[in-house]
Amino acid sequence: MRWFKDIMAWVSSARGVANFAKRNYVDAAHWLEVACRLDSRLADWEVHTWILGESYLAMGNPDEALKYCLEAYEQLSTRTEEEKDGQLDDEMIESLLETLGRLLEKAGQVERSSEIHADLQRRREKTARRR
Repeated sequence: MRWFKDIMAWVSSARGVANFAKRNYVDAAHWLEVACRLDSRLADWEVHTWILGESYLAMGNPDEALKYCLEAYEQLSTRTEEEKDGQLDDEMIESLLETLGRLLEKAGQVERSSEIHADLQRRREKTARRR
């Protein structure tokens, strides 16, 4: 029945993303967490962890938001540039970096926040050169 669990994980993932798009952050977080429990491979995908972070931030839980955004950033950091370009668009990566930078700054991690903001600036310059 592995195939059924895989299907349910992807259905849950789709529900989470759809709820996020509708700004229904409680349901988005719920369904994405369900998806990750059903298929641990989804927990290793920075899109899920980024959306979870954004959802928790919107719900007023900056600690959980920081946890998930840091996880998404670490996951993203392991990807090659080609993989990044294939998995996430520039706007999503920039949004992750902006959110993470703000959360780190609020948490008092100013040096790490500065590193993230520098990474964001490099990415924006690279994006501008491609256009």
